[in-house]
Amino acid sequence: MTAGPSKDTIEVLEIEQHEPASSKLPAVLETEVTPLLARDLGSLDGASLDNGPRRMSPRAILIIMGVLILIVQCGDQFSQAPLTRIQESIYCYQYWEKEDPTKILVPRSAIGPGALGGVEERLCKISEVQGKVAMLKGTQQFLDCVPSLILSIPVGILADRWGRRPIIVLGICSFPIQMVWQLVVCWFWQTFDLRVAWFSSLGNLAGGGSPVLSALFFVIISDVTTQETRSAVYLRIFAANLCANLICPPIAAWIMTFNPLIAIFLGIVCFAIGCPMCLLIPETLGYQDSNSKASEFQQSDEERPPLASKKDARNFLQRCYEPLIESTQYFLQDKRVICLIFTFVPVMLTTTAVPLLLQYTSTRYSMSFSQATLLLTVKAGVTIVMFLGMQSWIYKLLAKSGLSGRKRDLFLARGSACFMLLGIVAVGLSPNAILFTISLMIATLGGGFPVYLRSFLTDLVKPNKVAELYTVIGVVDTLALMVGGPLFAWLFERGLQLGGAFVGLPFLALGLIYAAVLVFLLKIGHSSKESTLEDSSISDE
Repeated sequence: MTAGPSKDTIEVLEIEQHEPASSKLPAVLETEVTPLLARDLGSLDGASLDNGPRRMSPRAILIIMGVLILIVQCGDQFSQAPLTRIQESIYCYQYWEKEDPTKILVPRSAIGPGALGGVEERLCKISEVQGKVAMLKGTQQFLDCVPSLILSIPVGILADRWGRRPIIVLGICSFPIQMVWQLVVCWFWQTFDLRVAWFSSLGNLAGGGSPVLSALFFVIISDVTTQETRSAVYLRIFAANLCANLICPPIAAWIMTFNPLIAIFLGIVCFAIGCPMCLLIPETLGYQDSNSKASEFQQSDEERPPLASKKDARNFLQRCYEPLIESTQYFLQDKRVICLIFTFVPVMLTTTAVPLLLQYTSTRYSMSFSQATLLLTVKAGVTIVMFLGMQSWIYKLLAKSGLSGRKRDLFLARGSACFMLLGIVAVGLSPNAILFTISLMIATLGGGFPVYLRSFLTDLVKPNKVAELYTVIGVVDTLALMVGGPLFAWLFERGLQLGGAFVGLPFLALGLIYAAVLVFLLKIGHSSKESTLEDSSISDE
């Protein structure tokens, strides 16, 4: 999920990374979610709510979350490709205005917002222009992650104390503001340098940005599900996210043939709709607790002095970080937990590479941005089929075989990492659009990797440590995004200069990282008695 930073990270967060408010959407999501929840979570509705005040059912919470993710992701999908096209148009106009004014179709005095129509788009697929666009977006991604890195730890601690809902509301409401600022900079491009758009990153000070919000969405899902149902629920929520990736790009591509600005306006509307929508999500902190335990928690929390009474900022930070230090010491007791946290690095690097994929496709295969956007829709279509069909069927088949939830998650994580490795390397080497599409489909088969990995890792820690675990994962995710944006932009720029197969240099580098992760995952169940899934301490279910 991303506005400013690819909201595709709420992608869902990620979570990435990164939803139109159509009246039909709730019905669509209900068909995606209802079969699982009606079967697997039905007992949870009654069991968890009988002892306390009546609460919203897990099914209702997950449906609302699915619709919200869909709305926000639609906003991202409608705006990101058109925004990249406008930035390309501006840099292209400025380049040819200086190097060869005969290529200019409309003089500065008559050119409109975004320099659209000032130069033929085919003349913009040169390394000088594409390199600037890549570095602009890579640096934007780096700056977007700075607030996330600073706030992720305090926000994670506060989410376990004050609740998830206030932070979600703040974060979602910052998305339309960030996109409006980027649009203003592109609209008045003759006044502003495009780098002024980087100030949109300040919006992430509200809620911590996409990485933090993605982590909180996963926390909410964990609050209302069990280990046996969690992975399947992740898949269906992820599928809701992917519906936007399937529906919106063709619409955005069609709109871009008229004017990319219209698509950006539509994206901002989707972000704005998400603001009141997020208010429907109830507080899930302590959702599984009995009424008595919840009362004890509230009472003990009230006994603590409010943070506002601490005038010294040092005391505030100390109060935030002390629980995290304790949690880190707990995580260090199991080396697998620490190592598995770092396997999320390639997940976020993949998120970083997704916006670059649009530039890569457009440049290497000489396509317009609207054509490249349409081609990348194949990825979303195959992914939805995988998650709603094949992978759900495989998951159920493994369940019938007697494998525990942990073993199933690890097995599927290994297989997904293998597909990601093969597909991403093939994407970087594909000489034509047909082979590129096939390679993209192979990589898509591994799209469940972060879902299975997160579910497996969640079950290795105590329930009261889940939010803090996700906070640590969020820190690692943020660092990966910060490094990945500028790094892949530089690799892409360098690849353009070298030419040929080197244009796919960012994807070849990403493939090497997935290879290392796959080797680790293959060893984790067999390296020692302590790390063996068959050990009684692990398979004690």
